[in-house]
Amino acid sequence: MSWSSTHTDTRSTEGTVFIVSADTLTVAICASGSVSVLYYNNMDWVSKGTDIKLPSVNEFGYNCAISGNGSKLAIVSNETHLKYKGTIHFYDWVSNNWVSNGILTNIDASDTIFGFNLCLSSDASTLAVTEINTSTYNTNVYIYKYITNTWTPIFTINSNGFDMLGFLQLTLA
Repeated sequence: MSWSSTHTDTRSTEGTVFIVSADTLTVAICASGSVSVLYYNNMDWVSKGTDIKLPSVNEFGYNCAISGNGSKLAIVSNETHLKYKGTIHFYDWVSNNWVSNGILTNIDASDTIFGFNLCLSSDASTLAVTEINTSTYNTNVYIYKYITNTWTPIFTINSNGFDMLGFLQLTLA
């Protein structure tokens, strides 16, 4: 069985997010301050590299997404001191380590939460990200394609007053 993208996004009362990729039974556990990645091996969950931490970044691990094969991560941080200017940090699994592979910041940084929901396509070539305006609660969903080592915006869905759009679970096929 194979899911095309993020399969589970369950927030506990502590704010921990569990993201599961069934292609390789890899799990990303996002909590404010760090992200842990585990994979299932011989009836046990094993750490895939060291935890990813960025202590100088506010709310690093607010949300995350993982590719179908568990080799690529997108991790959200919300810069609350910058009025929720969200940033998505990308990581690739290279030579048994998580290696930073760029960042993406929101298009409209004023009073928005960028990355409230996000998902990667199974092959990590497409990214969907919600942006919620904290004043009006209007939302946008941005679709990006990874073209020539750059996340390029290709499409935007605007809520046009449907303020729950950003709260929906995103799935890419």
